[in-house]
Amino acid sequence: MRMLVTLEFAEAGTKSGTHRVLIMGRGTDDLQAGDIGLSLDEAKTLLSAIQDEFVSAQAAEIVEARRRCNSCNKKRSIKDWKLRRVHTAFGRVYLPSPRLKGCGCDGSNRRAISALKGWLMRSSNELRYLAAKLASQHSYRQAAAILHELLPVHPKLGHVSVRAATFDVGSRLDQDQINEPFADWRRVRPG
Repeated sequence: MRMLVTLEFAEAGTKSGTHRVLIMGRGTDDLQAGDIGLSLDEAKTLLSAIQDEFVSAQAAEIVEARRRCNSCNKKRSIKDWKLRRVHTAFGRVYLPSPRLKGCGCDGSNRRAISALKGWLMRSSNELRYLAAKLASQHSYRQAAAILHELLPVHPKLGHVSVRAATFDVGSRLDQDQINEPFADWRRVRPG
C-alpha cells in the first residue's frame, strides 16, 4: 500500500495551491500481529514534511506582506537571499529569507532589512515550551531523550538546548507580573 500526502493552501500568497508533501508506504509481507496504522518513524517523517511546507507557507505570506513600504505602499525589491534554519517540535526547517532594499521614500537611509525579522527565531515557541515542560519533570538529558523518542526534533537538539529553553521560560516568567491568587491571604483570613 502507498499513501500520497498533499497539502492545499488557500490564501497563502505565493504558496497557495496544492503541494505534494510525501509518498510513503509499506508492503504487507513484513507485517506482524499488531502492526496497525503508522509507525512512530513514519509519523515523525509525515509530521516533519508537513511542518516544512507549513512554515514555508507562513514565511512566504509574511515576506509578501512586508514587501510593501509602510509609507508609500511601493513594492520593495529583493537585495539578496539568506538561508535560515529554525528548530521546531516537528523537525528543523530551512527557509530562504530575503533581505529587502529600503524604499527611501521618507528620506531615510536605504539600508536592507530582513523580511522575516521579528518573526523568525532559532527555535519555535512550541519546542521551547515542550522542552521546558519536560525539563521541569526530568533531567535535561532525559527531557531531550523523550523529545527525540516521540517527536522528529533535529538530532542536534540536546540537553544544552533543553536547559537554555528552560532558562528562557524562567526569565520570561520573572519579567511578567504574575497575579498570585493567594497574595492577599492575610487580609482575607478570619481572626
